Amino acid sequence: MQPKRNFFLNFSEIKLTYHPRIKVADRILVKNQEAATAVLRESWDSGLINLKEQFKIILLSNSCHVMGIADISSGGFDATSTDLRLIFATALKARSNNLILAHNHPSGSLAPSKEDVLLTQKIIEAGRVLHVTISDHIIMTSEGSYSMCANDLM
Repeated sequence: MQPKRNFFLNFSEIKLTYHPRIKVADRILVKNQEAATAVLRESWDSGLINLKEQFKIILLSNSCHVMGIADISSGGFDATSTDLRLIFATALKARSNNLILAHNHPSGSLAPSKEDVLLTQKIIEAGRVLHVTISDHIIMTSEGSYSMCANDLM
């Protein structure tokens, strides 16, 4: 006779948790492109910004305080694959309803590609369904930054 199996041990446990480490009053406030760029500069590995393309998100609270920065993808010399599910899973888990997208161009060019603009539009549309606002998409290089929002591409 086989031992009785516990039904609840036949699948994975899914658990959502959130552990903020910093009081809201102590978080950095991001109200413009310059503040967002400063946060990104501080967090970007300077040894990688000219080497490989990476995609990150800044997670913001309702009051535009930085809740965190998440690395979404890391690719090759001139491209990285960005999974929208990972962006929004991260935002929802962190309880962030406001995001700033960011990626770097190792080539040094600040000009957004057609693919950059299309991806941004796709993320904005997905965000509308989930009530997550995309405030900006910033392209970073070691020498400067480019805001799609400030240049009316969003």
